[in-house]
Amino acid sequence: AQLSQRVNDPYKKIGPPQAQLTSNPPEQLVNKPVTFDASKSKDYENKPCVSYLWDFGDGSPLVHTPKPVVTHAYDNPGSYPVKVIAYDKYNRKGDASLTQKVIDPKNPKKIMPPYAAVTSDPPVSDIKEPVDFDASESKDFEDKPCVKFVWDFGDGTPKKTTKGPVVKHPYAKPGVYPVNV
Repeated sequence: AQLSQRVNDPYKKIGPPQAQLTSNPPEQLVNKPVTFDASKSKDYENKPCVSYLWDFGDGSPLVHTPKPVVTHAYDNPGSYPVKVIAYDKYNRKGDASLTQKVIDPKNPKKIMPPYAAVTSDPPVSDIKEPVDFDASESKDFEDKPCVKFVWDFGDGTPKKTTKGPVVKHPYAKPGVYPVNV
């Protein structure tokens, strides 16, 4: 899973949106709708974004919506990389992604990659302020908690491997960082 972590520049009062994405359910049957939600995406002023571009990862056409919530059904089982690009009123963009699991009802126990999800708190931080990243909603193919997490904070620091789903990380410089777990 990936999200954009924004770190404020105390001297600059504008920047790209900070995007967040969730799916419900995180694991769905073929031909059943999945609800994707980017409503926690905010612009630099902490206001809702104004439009969204969705890529469901299955080769279907990109979908542009004014609302942060959309549904999509998948025709085939698998793990799909879903991405949303959230746009603010100045047409600046931020993106977030996740992996959507789609199960074959005829073979529901087929081993598949884990479902990864990550959130950040605070979603917008100051320089040197520790950010809590939480991947506790990530599950393995049997819907059990994941046991190992590899974090890339997007700022050039070495990747960090943890056994637990929560980690803290401060940023030394302002910017928007693609955080991956």
